[in-house]
Amino acid sequence: MLGVTISVTLIMGLSQALYNSFPMLTSLKVLAIIIGVYALSSMILATSLSLNILGKNNYVYDISPMDKSTNNLEAIALNAEINSLYNVKRNNYLFTSYRLIINFLVSLLVLFLLITLPFVNTKASLQIIQDKQAKILVEVDILEEKQQLQGQLLQKLEQNNLIKDNMLKELELIKSLQQSQNDIINKINTLQKQLK
Repeated sequence: MLGVTISVTLIMGLSQALYNSFPMLTSLKVLAIIIGVYALSSMILATSLSLNILGKNNYVYDISPMDKSTNNLEAIALNAEINSLYNVKRNNYLFTSYRLIINFLVSLLVLFLLITLPFVNTKASLQIIQDKQAKILVEVDILEEKQQLQGQLLQKLEQNNLIKDNMLKELELIKSLQQSQNDIINKINTLQKQLK
C-alpha cells in the first residue's frame, strides 16, 4: 500500500507538470479527467474494502471445543460453515480490492501516457496560436483606429462648441448693437419732432 501511495504521488505530480506544459485538445483533457476520477474512485473503493475486511468482517468462530457431544458437534459444524462463509466473503472482498488496485494502477498508467504523449501536432498548434495572435493584433489595430477617430470627433466637437459659444457671443453683441441703434434712432426721432 505504501508503494502504491508513493507511486500515485509521483505520477500525479509529474502528470500535473506535464499536463500544464503540453498543449492538448479539449476532448483529451476531458478524457484525462474522467480517467483520473475513475482511478481515484477505484483506489478509494479498494481502500474501503480492505478496511472492511480488517474491521467489519474479521470474525472467526471456534471449531475446537473440549467436549465432543452431539450438540457440540452440531455447533462445531455450524461454526465451521459460518467460518467458511466468512472466508468466502473475505476472499471476495480481498479479490475485489486487489482488482481495484490493479485497475487503479492501469488507469494511472493510461493517464500518464495520455498526458505525456503529445497528441496535438506542435506545428499545427503553433500555427493556430499564431493565427489567434494575428487576429488579436488586427482587433487591437481596429480598436486603436476607433480610439483615434473618437479623439478626432471629440476635438471637432470641442471646436464646434467653441464656435457655437463665439457665435452666441457675437449674436448677443449684434443684439446689443441693434438695441443701441434703436435707441439712437428713437433719440433722433424725438429730436426731429422737437425741431418741427
